[in-house]
This record gives sequence, structure tokens and C-alpha cells, in this order.
Amino acid sequence: MSDFWDREIKKCYYQEERKVIRAEEKEKLEERRAAEESKEVDLQGKDEEQALAKELEEEEEFQLIKLKCKRDFGIITQDEFDKIMEEKKKSKL
Repeated sequence: MSDFWDREIKKCYYQEERKVIRAEEKEKLEERRAAEESKEVDLQGKDEEQALAKELEEEEEFQLIKLKCKRDFGIITQDEFDKIMEEKKKSKL
């Protein structure tokens, strides 16, 4: 009977040790996840900035094509086209 109780006591000590180890592992895992999430947020911010820059660039290209079409179809004159293009160049500077 004393062997039985010795084993039970050892099991209890073992379980206590495992609780401490699991708590430490959980803490490390949460720290690692938090670090990964912060990296993801940084990457998402950069991705969003790049996407916005690309979208703005594409919008400028579209507006230029639209302006050229207006000129080609006679909606605006060549002088008006040149004037608009100069204004765009000045606004970029």
C-alpha cells in the first residue's frame, strides 16, 4: 500500500511540474504569436501603401489616355491639351 501512495505522490509532483512547464510554453507561444502578428501588421501596411501607389499611378495613366482620346476626337483642341499637360507637369514638381 505504501508503494501505491508513493506512486500517487510522485504523480502529483510530476503534474505540478508539468503545469509550470505548460504555463511557460504557453507564455512563449503567445509572445511568438504577438511578434508574428506585429510583423504581419507591418507587412500589411507596406502592402497597402504599395497598392495605393500602384492605383494612383494607374489612375494617372487612365486620365492621360482619356485626355488623349478627347484630343483625338476633337472634344478639346491641341492647345487645350498642351495647356493641361503643362499644368500637370507643374503640379508634379
